[in-house]
Amino acid sequence: MLKPELINQLIKKFPQLSTSVVKRSVKQLVKTLEKALQQSRRIEIRGFGSFSSHYNAARSAFNPKTGQHFLAPEKYRFHFKMGKNLKQRINQPTPIDQ
Repeated sequence: MLKPELINQLIKKFPQLSTSVVKRSVKQLVKTLEKALQQSRRIEIRGFGSFSSHYNAARSAFNPKTGQHFLAPEKYRFHFKMGKNLKQRINQPTPIDQ
């Protein structure tokens, strides 16, 4: 789902809210999540899952196309772990209510 689709779904679900309020709210939520991950903070949404950043140290790597060895730089990677409730809902054979 893309951000505009999420906004449209929220507008349909909450018609009492204006479009601009929903757009600002989604934008602020995304900014807050980004900022927390940049600060290496863990985000947990109960029943949905957790977001965290993991550190990968610099390592020796191999490019099979060129046959060259090189040093892959250190980096942080994004990680999402699905929550128990979400996993159960996804694995249910019946469709989820809209």
